[in-house]
Amino acid sequence: MIFLISTVFVIPFYFIGYNYFKKIINPISIYLIIWYTLINLYYIKLISYIDLSIEAWVLIISTFLSFFLGCITVFIAQKSLLIKANEKNNKEGLNLFKDNGKTIKEFALFFSFLGLLGAIQQWYVLINLYGSLAKALLNLGWVYHMRVSGELPGVIPYLSSTTYIGIFLSGLYTGWKGQFSWIGLIPIVASVLSGIASVARASILFGIVEFILVTMFSIYYFNNFDKDRKTKFSKIIISFTIIISLFVLSAAIIRSLRGNDEIMVGQTRSITQLKENAFITPSIYLYLSGHIGVLTRYLESTEGEETRVGENTFLFVYNTLNKFDVVRKPNGYQKGYYIPEWMNTGTYIRELHADFGTGGLLFFVYLLGFMISFSWFKAINESKIIYLVPLTYFSIIIVFSFLMIITRLGVWIISFLSIMALFPILNKIIFMRTKIDIQQNG
Repeated sequence: MIFLISTVFVIPFYFIGYNYFKKIINPISIYLIIWYTLINLYYIKLISYIDLSIEAWVLIISTFLSFFLGCITVFIAQKSLLIKANEKNNKEGLNLFKDNGKTIKEFALFFSFLGLLGAIQQWYVLINLYGSLAKALLNLGWVYHMRVSGELPGVIPYLSSTTYIGIFLSGLYTGWKGQFSWIGLIPIVASVLSGIASVARASILFGIVEFILVTMFSIYYFNNFDKDRKTKFSKIIISFTIIISLFVLSAAIIRSLRGNDEIMVGQTRSITQLKENAFITPSIYLYLSGHIGVLTRYLESTEGEETRVGENTFLFVYNTLNKFDVVRKPNGYQKGYYIPEWMNTGTYIRELHADFGTGGLLFFVYLLGFMISFSWFKAINESKIIYLVPLTYFSIIIVFSFLMIITRLGVWIISFLSIMALFPILNKIIFMRTKIDIQQNG
């Protein structure tokens, strides 16, 4: 029944989104795919999950409608104000590739290897701490607790965040080439190594989602200049499959080394058969489906949660202010609930609701939809390449909405602001290089 109702609900909104964005994959379809999959995975009930409450359903639907209204506001304003794409900006993106992508490639490699260095440094600290690689691997459960509590000494803060700058640039390069390049593998491998060292599946998934989104949006962007441009989608899809497989494999490694028990409370006979599966295990099924159950338990809770304004959404800011003794240290752990298995992540709805209340939640999501559509209009319609950055990073929030508000991770804001600051620098470097080449050849 849930499958039928959700399908009937999704189809008209999908076609409305396609009508506005003119692309099969767009912000509205991404949101629909993520939540349609989440809800239906939940109601397969390979674990005997609790039923969602009416309040949870109301919030889930109203949150989507707020996002949807935010998206279409931009297009309604565009038509009513007769705004048209500014043709003089059409060469802006091509200027970044005047040197045949040499500078973008070099910077992608630089930040990728810098991130790889950060991952190696993390492993160096762990090996020194436990005496050997084998012992470090066996103690990843403790490493996770130390990381969350901020008690992992010796690790250079946020050095591994440069990986995500490398991922963005390599995705941009891949989109320009129209086919997968080995350059994209280096930062992905770096993010996997760093994620395993810090026992952070979300960080690994972040890198993979970022690469897929920026590659896809870049293909849309560069196809505007040449409608006959041939993009080798088969190779790109194969590369996406390999990259996603890396996440599943690394998640399985983290699960096994962290000591996660694959015996779930309320598990069914069907999920018991997945216990020995290296890829789709009970814990991975829980990770991909259980969060809306936590949302229900959170809404039903009479105890409430002591959360300061924006503490989940801007956790990185609170952590930074705490280092200067401006605010008390925020709790890295969220309150957990039994659904019947214990879990403490309850979608981005739970965190935004705890931070801002119902009104703040709906306004935040409306604004998110507005900013994504505005960035899409500027990047895809007006061909202003710098808007690929907010388009990608705001879309990452939507992809992670099934799990949490991704802005709580420091890597989101650090890499976002770093890439925005990097674009003008890249433009100047490429301009100077091109000028020198012209003078030398002239």
